[in-house]
Amino acid sequence: MPDPANASPSVRAADGTSMVAIIGIAAVAFLIQLALFATGPWGSDDTIYWYDAGEWLRAFPFIGTDHWSLRHTLVLPLALARGLFGNGPTVLMLPTLLAALATVAMLTVWVGRTSGLLAAALATALVVTGPLLVTLSTTALVDPIEAMYLVLALMLMHREMQRQDTQATPRWPALLLAGICAGLALLSRETAAFAVAAVGLLFLCGFGMHRLWYLITAAGFALVLGAETLLYWITTGNPLYRFGIASNHDLLIDRWVDQGAGVPLLHPMIDPITMVLANHNFGVIFLLGVPLTIWLLRRPDLSRATRTQVIMLATVALVWSLIAGYLFSKLVLIPRYFLPPAIACSALAGIALARLWRGGHQRLAASGALLMIVANLVGSSVDNHSFMFAEQELVRQAHQGATLHTDAETRRRAMLMLQWDGASARVPETPPHSGDIVLENLMRPLAPSHPGWTLIARIPPPPTLVQRGFAMLGIPLPAWTDRILASGHPGVTLYRVN
Repeated sequence: MPDPANASPSVRAADGTSMVAIIGIAAVAFLIQLALFATGPWGSDDTIYWYDAGEWLRAFPFIGTDHWSLRHTLVLPLALARGLFGNGPTVLMLPTLLAALATVAMLTVWVGRTSGLLAAALATALVVTGPLLVTLSTTALVDPIEAMYLVLALMLMHREMQRQDTQATPRWPALLLAGICAGLALLSRETAAFAVAAVGLLFLCGFGMHRLWYLITAAGFALVLGAETLLYWITTGNPLYRFGIASNHDLLIDRWVDQGAGVPLLHPMIDPITMVLANHNFGVIFLLGVPLTIWLLRRPDLSRATRTQVIMLATVALVWSLIAGYLFSKLVLIPRYFLPPAIACSALAGIALARLWRGGHQRLAASGALLMIVANLVGSSVDNHSFMFAEQELVRQAHQGATLHTDAETRRRAMLMLQWDGASARVPETPPHSGDIVLENLMRPLAPSHPGWTLIARIPPPPTLVQRGFAMLGIPLPAWTDRILASGHPGVTLYRVN
């Protein structure tokens, strides 16, 4: 006779109407956050993707010479968006935005079908307010696309594991598709291999289904990689073309120097831990999500389907974090490489909080959920959304018809926006002449002496959302708070050449 203490509580799968409602609310909330926290084009990787997409429109197929151009899961949808909708920042961010929304929708459905409506609502709320997902969805970046394919692959595998639990035969087309999705994730960015390593660990343990079914997933994965290898063999004569480029694209990694971790560095062995716990891009997701996941795994009353889901997500989050955190010679320590673990940990926290609620701990569950969501929103609010302020101001000034000059880096990063505005010719690389305007980006100050230049204006960046909130409430802030709440950009200075 089964032990009542270990019996699974009755958790009804979320119905389709409720999940559609959650997804709709989440999509609106996500778009509102993008409107509040959007940075616009970064003038970095996104610009390269834009130009690579243009190459596909001009010549098919286009085989690039850097790792950005080989990320076809972003470049090709971006080429399609350009062909359909033309130019502009909305077109630039469209493939990434759709991938982020698809990731949220798939997680809602996956968690809802397995762990119930409340778990789906909480997991979705934590994922959709995650500062990192919001930030990385504001322009053309590959991170949300990689995450989308990985979530779909795991969801498909989990569904077939559930079929085996009910004595039904797993369906090989679904498992083949899971492998294809994993392959597309790897084509998006090579860091997806960390998730493949996690699935390999599950395979070695014989977890969830017979190892033979894992081999079908592996076949789908190999199919994608084999097709790409054949493409490069035909077009370049080198079947390992991607591998050669990807393995040598960044030779300036130094884990002893802060290259974007956003926290004080102590030691390369400790810094990955302090980053995920203290960087504002993660809120308190790892700080609270990890103990919640451990508590969840220790529960004897989890349904088999939920336990399988939790173990899959936790394994991917753990293995990915360990590899990304300690692959010293290949990866810079920056938050964006930890997006999949952050999404997984958010989903796990949502499942755990729902379990707490159903276990009679409503106040604790509500407090934990509120704390995590507020921490996420605060993390997005204090992020530097004005790091492109000088470039955007350059475009605004050029739009007014003046001839402007600035430093080479600011001009380069603003060039795509200038081209969209039809003003690129007004910001030449030539030295300034009498009557021209010079824009000094105070992030990269010009020479200290400007004889013959007349100061026109000093333009600071706009106040942050937090500063505007205090102003609306009529609460004065002391000057020292600028160091904490200000945008992080020193602004620009305009000069006229006499």
